[in-house]
Amino acid sequence: MSNYENYSVPQLIERIHTLESALRDAEIKSKIVQDLSVELTNKNNQLNIQLQNEKQAHQKQLADIRNPEGRYSNRLSWMGKVIFVIRKEDKPLRAVEIVELLLELDDSLHLKANPNTFISVVLARTVKEKRLSLHKIFGTRGGYYALEEWLDDNGNLEDYIKDQLL
Repeated sequence: MSNYENYSVPQLIERIHTLESALRDAEIKSKIVQDLSVELTNKNNQLNIQLQNEKQAHQKQLADIRNPEGRYSNRLSWMGKVIFVIRKEDKPLRAVEIVELLLELDDSLHLKANPNTFISVVLARTVKEKRLSLHKIFGTRGGYYALEEWLDDNGNLEDYIKDQLL
């Protein structure tokens, strides 16, 4: 037997109306929560895009502060010199290419016992500090060092940068 057997028909109808009203209220509240969730997601996406744009602008300002003329300077750290060479070439470079370009630009690299090993250490530290990223391309020896600004949100090279490598 159910809990409602002692109720009269008008009482049951009233109970049904109360439950239907509560259900409509719950559906309205659920729709409001869904709409707010979508709105928050959209706002979050807009803020992430704004943050990325501001980050890129600040990185450019920082680069201009470190090297205002946009020319090579011996005052740069070795990490800065490596980043300068990659930025100047405007494409990811292999370690061998970076060493060749630095040997042309910086006479002090010739004084190192083994310039290739020295630059490899600098590259490893630069990758570890997330100022560069290392990307291995199938069918090539070694990897390519790319600026962080050339990466998408998943850490992969942007398509226009990949096209320069192939």
